[in-house]
Amino acid sequence: EVKIEDTLPEGLEYVENSVKAEGSKPDPVELKFENGKVMAKYPEITDTEERSITFKVKVKDEVKVGKKIVNKAIIDDTKNEPETPTAEITPQHKDGKVEAKKTVNNETPKLG
Repeated sequence: EVKIEDTLPEGLEYVENSVKAEGSKPDPVELKFENGKVMAKYPEITDTEERSITFKVKVKDEVKVGKKIVNKAIIDDTKNEPETPTAEITPQHKDGKVEAKKTVNNETPKLG
């Protein structure tokens, strides 16, 4: 069996119902997000075909712009040394665009 665990680092928030498995069969027998972790479990995999577990996260408001966030997963097939792939993101600030428009609906109002 192959187990995959991805504990979300501080500053990331899981997007509800976004985890999914892609790629070759067999499909995972377990695929869920629970207690801050994305978890997947496959029965024995005997080929070298590619499989992916994907999910969405949001960067929390309190995260500092420019501070690197490192996400690390653990892949364990119980036969070989566990693998620990990582992904890094650095949140950037995007200035918003503000537009104001003023209209008058009565150009000649009566005074008094």
